[in-house]
Amino acid sequence: MTEGFEVGSVHGTNLWGDVVVVEYLDNKNITVMFVNSGNTANVQKVNLRRGYVKDLALQMQQTEHKKRLEAWDKNFQRSVELHHRKIQNINTQIKAARLREGKRQDALQKYVDEIFEFYSHRHHPRYGSYHVINEFSKDLFNVLFLATGYQHTFHITSIRANKVRDYSVFSKEEERHLCREKNAQHYLSNREIRLEKAKQWQKDNPDKARVRNRNRRARRISADGVHTLEETQELLLSQNGKCACCSVVLDDEAHLDHIMPLVLGGSNWIENLQWLCQFCNNSKSAKHPDSWAAEILTPEWQDRRKQRLAEGQFLNLKF
Repeated sequence: MTEGFEVGSVHGTNLWGDVVVVEYLDNKNITVMFVNSGNTANVQKVNLRRGYVKDLALQMQQTEHKKRLEAWDKNFQRSVELHHRKIQNINTQIKAARLREGKRQDALQKYVDEIFEFYSHRHHPRYGSYHVINEFSKDLFNVLFLATGYQHTFHITSIRANKVRDYSVFSKEEERHLCREKNAQHYLSNREIRLEKAKQWQKDNPDKARVRNRNRRARRISADGVHTLEETQELLLSQNGKCACCSVVLDDEAHLDHIMPLVLGGSNWIENLQWLCQFCNNSKSAKHPDSWAAEILTPEWQDRRKQRLAEGQFLNLKF
């Protein structure tokens, strides 16, 4: 029976709008199309008569859309929370920056107060009043002595300790003399400690100590020139580690000799130095290089050297 359910007839539903019958299947089932969505569905005539039909495709679409809306809402809430956290962090940074700025302002004010006090009237027990008139560099300041009008540049530590000098009254020569007296007093009061440190340094640095002693000995007799440890080492390499006189391989007992002796007017520059073995250096002593060159060619010198070798001396020398 198709009464009331002919193809093309329109029927109403409770929630999904009107439907149109598009196909008659049998006595119980028919195919309808939902007018609002255009979706088709197989329904029973009894349910259609009562209006109990559902647009399952549209319901599924609405469910998926609802899920998408819920997911978007969650993402939106998460982004809002993240944004709020960023705002809180920015506010915290702003508060910290304001606190640092306040501390910086306090430190700056303290520095200004110190500078104001530093530039104020100052007094020296010997030279009287003086003013710090301007800043020469980061740590150097110009000082004006009011009694004489003399200006000079001093380090900030000297000014803070009130160790300034009016050199128009107190000359630099007197200053050097005073420093020498202070150094002498300090040496006398710490003589044992300084001697012990000097002995320990010579023990730890024998090569440097020998170079320092040679330079000191040259200064005492007013000889010209100085040399360094590096220059002596380069000289030894240039001689291939051999004696400049007899060409034996030098050991730890090698001697550094002045070609022209200092007592004969020789200099202390590296150009006037040569490495010799112990025997050659002891034989040369303070002789003139020309007389020494003539002596080593004599048979007597050669015999004396062979005799020393035969007696067991200088056994560590290698030809």
